[in-house]
Amino acid sequence: MMNDAIDTAPGTHPAAAARLAPLLFAFFLGISRIWVGGYRFGEADNAWQVPAVRAMAAGEFAADYIYSQPLSLSLFFPLVAALSRLFDLSALYFAGYAAASVASAALIYRFAFKTLGSASAAILAVVLLLTKKDIIAGATTWDPLFLPRTAAMPFMILSWLMLIEKKFIGAGLMVGLASALHPLTGVYSGVISVIYLVMTQPGWWRDVVLFSLAALPFAAIVVLTESGPGPALVGADPAWYRAMLVRNIHHLVSDRFLVMAGLLLYGLWVSVRLRDLGRTQGLLQAAIVGSAVAFMYAGGALVVGGLLELENPALAALYPPALTVLQPLRISGLLGILLLVATAGILAEAFNSTRLGAILAAATVMALFHGQWVAGGMLAAAAMISRQAGVWRGVAGGLIALAAAGTAALGDLSLLLLLAAAALLAAALWHLAPLIGAKGASGALAAVVILAGVVPASWAPWLADSLFGVEPEAAARYETAVKIDITGEAAFEEAARWAAAHAAADDVIIIPPWWEGFRIASGRPVYGTWKDGTLVFFRHDLAGAWLGRMALLAAPLAPAGGSRYPDWGVDTYRALRAADFMDAARRFPARYAVSERGSVENLHEVYRGDYVYIYDLSQGGVGL
Repeated sequence: MMNDAIDTAPGTHPAAAARLAPLLFAFFLGISRIWVGGYRFGEADNAWQVPAVRAMAAGEFAADYIYSQPLSLSLFFPLVAALSRLFDLSALYFAGYAAASVASAALIYRFAFKTLGSASAAILAVVLLLTKKDIIAGATTWDPLFLPRTAAMPFMILSWLMLIEKKFIGAGLMVGLASALHPLTGVYSGVISVIYLVMTQPGWWRDVVLFSLAALPFAAIVVLTESGPGPALVGADPAWYRAMLVRNIHHLVSDRFLVMAGLLLYGLWVSVRLRDLGRTQGLLQAAIVGSAVAFMYAGGALVVGGLLELENPALAALYPPALTVLQPLRISGLLGILLLVATAGILAEAFNSTRLGAILAAATVMALFHGQWVAGGMLAAAAMISRQAGVWRGVAGGLIALAAAGTAALGDLSLLLLLAAAALLAAALWHLAPLIGAKGASGALAAVVILAGVVPASWAPWLADSLFGVEPEAAARYETAVKIDITGEAAFEEAARWAAAHAAADDVIIIPPWWEGFRIASGRPVYGTWKDGTLVFFRHDLAGAWLGRMALLAAPLAPAGGSRYPDWGVDTYRALRAADFMDAARRFPARYAVSERGSVENLHEVYRGDYVYIYDLSQGGVGL
């Protein structure tokens, strides 16, 4: 484990041997994303992206309404499609995720070490970024799936590293590559980079030109290869605005104004603190400026919508459509990454201060690692003032008690167990570290790495349930399961097996709208899922068809439905009758329909299983 001896000031270079050990830890923690943060296949955006990749590899699209033409959203899809001709697709996705995880962890370590000048801080930064952290409006610091933005992250981090090393052409090339894989990552990484250059470089306009020219060829690929109707830019028909309001508005506006303000204020404070410590903080400041503009856009849209007395104030965020497609609040995900790196720098100071400071910092990291911002903030404050004498010691004790009491009051006993384990293990290893020639801070840091990257998190919920009979509302980590192949509930899997064996390649199947991954599991086109509405961002012509199909399946089309199918809408599909299925098939042709609730009278039944009934709608309805 690293010790304080290799913590150096920014710009200095420790011996190669001293640098190798922490880099190996970064690789180890990158791989541990899989067993710590989990891995999912076939869910979320995978649900529509994986079938698109399959179709590209096969050279043809099935009779599925969202694949009426090849997708040209990024280079990610044709690249993965080409590789899938050589390798099994699910294995390829898993390998891609593992490679992206390791590369991102190693580059985050290098970036954090360069900006913070501390091996301990760099390791803490990687630990804090091991699992998904939700920021604002669906933006995250990491995703447990192989997505275009997952593949783009290593290039984004490398561009930041090159930027602070004044390699502006290389930084532009990396931003361009990130844009080609995931345009939004490239756009907002580029925005932060340009703001950074303007704020920090005397001859900034030359550097901006070099950076932009290097990025332009790669970034232009997506635009030049765009085919078909594409996204709405200047105006759109009413169906597009309605579909965006129903399905995607949560990506554009947020009512969490206090969270937005808190992020900005915390970012300003931590950047000042890093400056006082002599650490690099220009990129964080640039991200704060860019995020402040995006947050003002989101808040301003709601104000304007209210003043204009629109049907829903959030509608104002949809004008102009070109800005909507850019999803400005997505910049908050990048801000979150930089904030967590900066936080690691602040906590490293506490690790290297006193025994109590290191113990409290270890508990802080565990709280933040699990996304518990309030408890983590209180413990961090306690860690930073614990070295002070007199009344400040009492304040630190009060903050610790408040964090523990608040966590207990929320019923999160598993988090209490994790915090206690972090504190006890850090204390034990603080004393044991000198026995092997290391400093006590290394022992406390080892406690964090062990608990975050080695020990399965499932022990804490299990122990809370065993000791107190309290089952936690959420898992201790975002997701601990490793899911290499598509799986789902029993009804989902039974219907998918039947469809793969008996339905023709072009037979459209009506399924419950919340079965996101059915296209992958069955290899067959579906009538429509709630997740399909995501594509309205990029295909304005899809809005009417998606809305119509969801309405015929009795999906609740209330504004701001969110990224997941609303729980209260499940029973509406299960209540559909024969006439409803036949009407849906007449409006948008479909061959089969799946029901979970039991036999539907007057439809031609072709399969009755343990969990689902399947009907052939081409045989018509009896007595309808």
